[in-house]
Amino acid sequence: DAKADQARLDISYYMMNLQATYEVLRQQMVIQEDILDVAAEKALNAETLNDAERFKFDLGESSVFLLNQRERKLLDARQDQLKVYKEYGYILMELYFLKLGQEE
Repeated sequence: DAKADQARLDISYYMMNLQATYEVLRQQMVIQEDILDVAAEKALNAETLNDAERFKFDLGESSVFLLNQRERKLLDARQDQLKVYKEYGYILMELYFLKLGQEE
């Protein structure tokens, strides 16, 4: 029957498309995890530099301007880290809903 053959082909195509989408999302997730690690390290480094600048300021060897610059860099690094977490969350959400589409 031609309709049954077409239905089987459509199901096969749909399953292949789901599998390809899953593989793409898995790769994006692995890449995003690496980016998360880099963003976390950047935030930690900015925090260390901020703490050091605050220490220098307390000793009188720094200025409010330099301290504010370090704090701004720290806030920027943390904001970037949150953006990366948000993207990672989107990927996880897509994987979750893709998995729901595969259940029978």
